[in-house]
Amino acid sequence: MGTPKTTAARKVFTTLLNSHNYSSPGRELQFSIGAVALVLVFIVVLGLAFPHQSASQEVRPEDFDSGVPYPKETDVPFTVATLENGRAEVIPEESVALPNFIMEGMTVPRIIIGMWQVSGAHGYIDRAKAVAEMNEYAEAGFTAFDMADIYGPAEEIFGDFRRSREEEDLAILGFTKFVPRPGPMARSLVEKSIERSRLRMKVPTLDMVQFHWWDYSDHSYMHAMSTLASLQASGMIRALSLTNFDTKRMKEFGDAGIKLASNQVSYSLIDWRPESHMVPYCIERGIHLLTYGAKAVRCAGPEEVGACRREGREMRRP
Repeated sequence: MGTPKTTAARKVFTTLLNSHNYSSPGRELQFSIGAVALVLVFIVVLGLAFPHQSASQEVRPEDFDSGVPYPKETDVPFTVATLENGRAEVIPEESVALPNFIMEGMTVPRIIIGMWQVSGAHGYIDRAKAVAEMNEYAEAGFTAFDMADIYGPAEEIFGDFRRSREEEDLAILGFTKFVPRPGPMARSLVEKSIERSRLRMKVPTLDMVQFHWWDYSDHSYMHAMSTLASLQASGMIRALSLTNFDTKRMKEFGDAGIKLASNQVSYSLIDWRPESHMVPYCIERGIHLLTYGAKAVRCAGPEEVGACRREGREMRRP
């Protein structure tokens, strides 16, 4: 079934097809004229079905939200983009703050800039150009950057960027990840890794460390997390978080008295897995979800996602 306009378009299409015998050479001119008419008809129908909208329109931050109000300072109209020659461009408005939230005393933009692209896996990286572009992001209000100790030179590039800013520029936030190879987690190994990240990023305290572990059969992740909590207490880490952990392990950490700031997981309009158990637990414990993959699915396939939804369970993440 379609709208009256699309139904009319199909009728025109069918009529044109039925009025021509394409196998007859003598009808080639008539076919060409019909084809041109068909194109013109579809242009008109599409114009009626999808009327032109203003290329530049006023949008309020809450239009993008899911019911949770933004901080008061962002509750003002702002223009997000304009279309010029088919290209979308952001319209800067210095007087308008980007939507943000508070986490462990930090003001975090709701859009965090990921640095996986500078890992080296995507080709040569010009560090000076990368730092210059990071400064452009920061000037536009995107002041939080997400990286990992395994993202090649990402932490070092952030350190160069951080050094290029004024020392008192406390708005800049660097979120890194601790991704060790599963195995015995001696305290010295964890301390050495965290100290290396701190030196690379050129900060006295890491704003956030997100712990990742992919082999739950090796319970050494509890030893690693206990050491991270100890380093947080000593002042080396501001916010202690997870990335791609399931709810069961989150509860284990909570039962051990470890306070989590966030968990970074795949969560989108397509991939609803966190809603089964993780979202309720996070709401109960005041844990933030930093989400990626808003435009795609990071899973085995649609069939498995559908099965997980029906059964109300979580998929095992890599």
